[in-house]
Amino acid sequence: MRKSTLSGAVFRLGGDEFVVNLIGRVSKERIEDIATALILSLSSWDFHTNNFSLSSSIGIVSYAKEEQSLTELLKKADNALYRAKSSGKNTYQYF
Repeated sequence: MRKSTLSGAVFRLGGDEFVVNLIGRVSKERIEDIATALILSLSSWDFHTNNFSLSSSIGIVSYAKEEQSLTELLKKADNALYRAKSSGKNTYQYF
């Protein structure tokens, strides 16, 4: 099996919200692997205190139609993010 290279960028949207932009065709399984890896990585950070832990909620949206604007995509991702937040810590949801 050939391992594909994935490219993209990470942007801070504001506060504690970030956007991960993956470029190219990415399968649902690969997106789930990436989301799970992010959640596990962030939750394993050691802040040397018992009073602080890091959790994450991830909203996932796919750019499939050229007529979608960046604003529309971010709104959909935000909706998925809030569904993830309401379903518990360290989760992800699709729009």
